[in-house]
Amino acid sequence: MPALQPAYELYLYRLLKEQLGVNRQVSLSRIDEALEADGLAASDFGALDSRQLAEMVPDFIKLTVFKKGVVFVTVIENKPFEQSLSASEKNNETGKAVVSNKPWKRKRGAKGIKPIKPKHIAKTEDVARTKAAKDPAKDEDRENSDTFIAELIEAVKEATATEPAMESEPESEFELVSEPAAEPESEPVSQPTQSDTAQRKPSISLTITYDPSDADTRSETKRISAADIAAGDLIKDFENDVHIDNDLMGTLYQIAPMGANVLQLLAEDFALASASRDLNVAGGIITFPTRYRLPHHTEPIEAALKRTPKAQRPWKLTAISVLPSELETLAIDPFGGLPHAGIAPWDKLPSQKGHLAPDFLRVLTNERAIADWKALVDEVSSHIALEADDFTSRPLALQQATIAAAYAYRKAQKQLTGTHEDFYLPVRRSPATETIRFDPERSWASSPSFERIIREKNLDADTLFTDAKTAGACGYRTLVELYNPSLDIVCAALPVKSEHAPHAHGAIEKVLVFETPQASQAPQTSQSPYVAITLLSAPEAYALARIFSAGLPSWLAA
Repeated sequence: MPALQPAYELYLYRLLKEQLGVNRQVSLSRIDEALEADGLAASDFGALDSRQLAEMVPDFIKLTVFKKGVVFVTVIENKPFEQSLSASEKNNETGKAVVSNKPWKRKRGAKGIKPIKPKHIAKTEDVARTKAAKDPAKDEDRENSDTFIAELIEAVKEATATEPAMESEPESEFELVSEPAAEPESEPVSQPTQSDTAQRKPSISLTITYDPSDADTRSETKRISAADIAAGDLIKDFENDVHIDNDLMGTLYQIAPMGANVLQLLAEDFALASASRDLNVAGGIITFPTRYRLPHHTEPIEAALKRTPKAQRPWKLTAISVLPSELETLAIDPFGGLPHAGIAPWDKLPSQKGHLAPDFLRVLTNERAIADWKALVDEVSSHIALEADDFTSRPLALQQATIAAAYAYRKAQKQLTGTHEDFYLPVRRSPATETIRFDPERSWASSPSFERIIREKNLDADTLFTDAKTAGACGYRTLVELYNPSLDIVCAALPVKSEHAPHAHGAIEKVLVFETPQASQAPQTSQSPYVAITLLSAPEAYALARIFSAGLPSWLAA
């Protein structure tokens, strides 16, 4: 591996220290961004890429490689380099030192190193290699974070106002996976010397035991939303305001899809929890549900935040409610990550080849700032005509999924107005070329995805098809239309007997979703079969069918 000239190394240290900060763990791509902003590339320092460049300077850059190949870097303060920079700046301020006319009496010693910027070598391959991989939506995401990721100072103060002053905080009753106790609040740095340790060590050691029996006066659990929080010192973005230790960062990368920006996912989940009034504050710890759950579980995995006003970053992710040992025993799909919690029917429907189905609820909340979901649902419900279906009484998760499906439909049909009317039910739909009628004589077939489902669940496709035929023959009010937002197509659905399709995490998948032949098909293919594509639970099917009509059959509206 090539070695850097000391002057170039000192210049690189000063550049990365200014652009990335000290003791801040950031993505490896930030080095490329810093170099490009300064008109440089990794090749100008003799490196093939930014990772090799980071490996060439272990004296002030620490590399951390997580699972799935995600690489982060941390700039560590280097005292000799700091002295050289300080001396260089001092010389620049005072001008050149007076030259002695007796050179033999000059003080001998090491020559001071000055930072020198290397010359940029303009090559086509260098330009392509060092082009920043910056997400164009990053600035917009940070701006959105200012809107809906509120700082929880006031709520924490209320929760801890009655606690006596103490050196250590009471332990939370929330059982989570915490970071190692010996790890410092800031990002990992080089090992301190004995003198540094002695200076930091307190002369008096005090241990206080927290008695949870007096929980009524010492700690109060609250459910709060962004509307309840003072907006004095907002969390600007999770990348810059929230510290995450290596162990917890590794856990996040395990549960999320490969290549996902886990900090952005956390910010989105925190925003949704805030607007849904689903933030819990207890003992100075703020917990919120994430979008993921463990297989065969219904409850979402939760994350916990703690205010750290004296640290470099004002917030710290202290725990995630999943054990690393639990993840080690799971066969997690690296492409999709863990299954989603809540109601996300689009996850089970076909999507673009080679792509995961978008999380349409997060798509909505990213594009439209929603401060209070309850207020939005009340407004949507107030504009629904008197109908048999009482949308207001539905669970919030179901209401959110339904509104997200309606928004996705209007967006695909270019019907968005930028007002709350984009969330109203039902959507304005173009007249169909023909009325969809169920044909009990038509044959059935299974799509490849449906065949995989029945194998995994040990189901019999012919039995399911027979159930669907029986239900479809009962009358025109039995069949319903469902919207697949990933492909912007309309499918059909019929109920099947629930005992044939138990869901892995409790809900009963008793709805068979299938594609119907299109009216535009040629006469010779008019007898094409119904193609089964997936099984849904009744709430999942409701969210995709309710956007078209409130006149849903009793088997779905109940």
